[in-house]
Amino acid sequence: MTLHLFTLSTGVAMLSAVFRFIMLFSFFFGLVAFVEGSEVPVQELKENSELSPRQNCREERHAIARMNCFAELADQGNDVTFCNSASPESLKYKCYAIYARRKLRPGICREIPAGEVRDECLSGLSEKSGDQKLCEEIRTSRYKDSCYAGVVRKTGKVELCGKIGDRIQQRICSGGFGQ
Repeated sequence: MTLHLFTLSTGVAMLSAVFRFIMLFSFFFGLVAFVEGSEVPVQELKENSELSPRQNCREERHAIARMNCFAELADQGNDVTFCNSASPESLKYKCYAIYARRKLRPGICREIPAGEVRDECLSGLSEKSGDQKLCEEIRTSRYKDSCYAGVVRKTGKVELCGKIGDRIQQRICSGGFGQ
């Protein structure tokens, strides 16, 4: 009887651990996918609600969900000013970055105050477009290095690996492309 209880409790503990891992895994990857541009059902909001889409976005409980909702509205309306409703202000600028990347509009990144969000926006946009000139505008070394590495991946211009400041990342970049 004791052996069966031990086996049962061990099995329950393992299932519990597996369940927690799955929940954490699902939450993390769901959040990443959500932030990176999963579709918010804005059309459903318009059709099935008495509230305006902006009001529906404001009703979202989580700040990231609100920001993504406004980014989706901006994308659908082709108007970044929807992002101005996102709060706090840091999420407003992350919304700008999402919109800029989706629309390939570097001018929107430039509207973000200088700092990491702006640099992240320019880096993400250059990685998507392959425009190395955007990397030159980035001030944060981490994002500048990431930018050049992304452009190399997009375009195959291995000579850009030499512009990466971090020597280890520079070697990885060069080595990853046969040099």
